[in-house]
Amino acid sequence: MPSRDATGRVLVVCSAALVLGTVLQSSLFPRLPHIAEQQDLSPGVLALVAGASSVGIFVAAVPAGLLVARYGARAVLSGAAALLAVSALVLVVDEGAVGLISSRLAQGVAGSMSWGAAFPWVADVAPAARRARLLGTLIGAGTVGGLVGPVVPLVGEAVGFAPVYASIAFAACVVCLACLRLPAPRHEEAGAPEESGRSSLGVVLGGGWLVVLAGVVVGLNQVLGSLRLDHVGASAAQIAGVLVLATLGQTLLGPVAGAVTDRYGAARPIVTGLVSMAMVLLAYTTPTTTAVQAGVVLLCMYATTVMWGPAVALMSAAARAGGMTQGAVFSLANLAWATGTFVGTGGGGAAGRAGHDAALVAGIAFAALVTAGGIVLTRLRRRRSEEHTSELQSRFGISYAVFCLKKK
Repeated sequence: MPSRDATGRVLVVCSAALVLGTVLQSSLFPRLPHIAEQQDLSPGVLALVAGASSVGIFVAAVPAGLLVARYGARAVLSGAAALLAVSALVLVVDEGAVGLISSRLAQGVAGSMSWGAAFPWVADVAPAARRARLLGTLIGAGTVGGLVGPVVPLVGEAVGFAPVYASIAFAACVVCLACLRLPAPRHEEAGAPEESGRSSLGVVLGGGWLVVLAGVVVGLNQVLGSLRLDHVGASAAQIAGVLVLATLGQTLLGPVAGAVTDRYGAARPIVTGLVSMAMVLLAYTTPTTTAVQAGVVLLCMYATTVMWGPAVALMSAAARAGGMTQGAVFSLANLAWATGTFVGTGGGGAAGRAGHDAALVAGIAFAALVTAGGIVLTRLRRRRSEEHTSELQSRFGISYAVFCLKKK
C-alpha cells in the first residue's frame, strides 16, 4: 500500500486533470451564442459543436478502460492531459466550425480517458478505510471545473482568448509531466474473486444503474432547472448564481458522502439520496417564486451528489471482491454517466419546451423510489439469510456437542 504522501500526490494530480478538463469543456457554453453569430454558424453546426464532446465521451469510454488495463492508469492519464493540451491549442489557432468541433471531440475523448484513469488509480492507491472518501473528493474536484469554466469567457474578454486557451494548454502539459513523475501504479490484472462472480457483477451493474440515474437527474437539473427558474421570473444572473451554488455544494458534499460510506457502508447514503431526490423531484414543477424554485433545484443537485459518490465506491468494492479490474468497472461508470447526462439534458430540454416537464420528473422520481425500495428489500433478504445461516450453524454446533457427550 503506498504511503499517505504518495496517495495525496496521486489524488492532487488526478484532481488537477479532471478540473482542467471540465474547465475547458464548460467554458464554451456561455460563448456559443456569440460564436454562432460571429462565425455565422447554422443551427445544425451549432448542435454538432455542442454535442461533439458527448460523442467523444461515448466513443472513448470503453477503449479508455481497455487502455488502463493494458498500459496502466498513469500512461492513460498523461496521454489524456496531452490530448487536452492539444484541444486547447486548436482553439488558439481556429475558432471556426472545424476547429470548434475538432477541439470539442478531443475534449470529450480526453475527458473520458481522464475519468477512466483517475478513478482506478485513486481506488488502487487509497487505503480501504478511506477509499470512498477519496473517490468522493475526486468527484468533487471534477465538479470544480463547472464552477470555474463560466469565468473563462470573462477573462478572455479582458485579455484575449488566445492567451487563456494557451494557459490552459500549458497547465495541461504541467499535469502531464507531473503525472509521469509519479511512481507507476502496479499493473492491474483481474484477481481471484473473493465472492461469487455473479453476485459481484450484479452489484456492479446495479451501481451502474445508480450512476445512470444520477447522470439523468444532473443533466435534467442543468437544463430544466434553468428553464424553470426563467419561468418563475429569475434573471440570468440569478440562474447563474443558483448553478454556481449547486456546483459548490457538489464539491463539498462529495467527500462527506464518501466518509459516511467508509464508516457505514454505501447503502445508507444511496437510499437517503434516492428518497430525497424523489421527494424533491415530485415538487420540482410546483414553485411559483424564484427563491423556492432555486431551493428545489439546489436540493435536487445535493441529493444526487449524496448517492452518486457512494454508488461509484460500491462499484469499485464489488469489482475488487469479484476479481474484476478497476479500469473496466470505471469505464462502465464513465459510460453510464455519459448516457445519463445525455438523456437528462436532451429529455429535460424537450420536455420543458413541450410542457411535459411534470410528467418527466414524476417518472424519474418513481424510478428513484423503486430503486431505493429494491435496495432495502435486498438488504433485508440478505440479513435474513445471514441470520438463518447463523442459526443453522449454531444448531449444528449444539447437536455436535451433544453427540460428542453421548459418545463419551
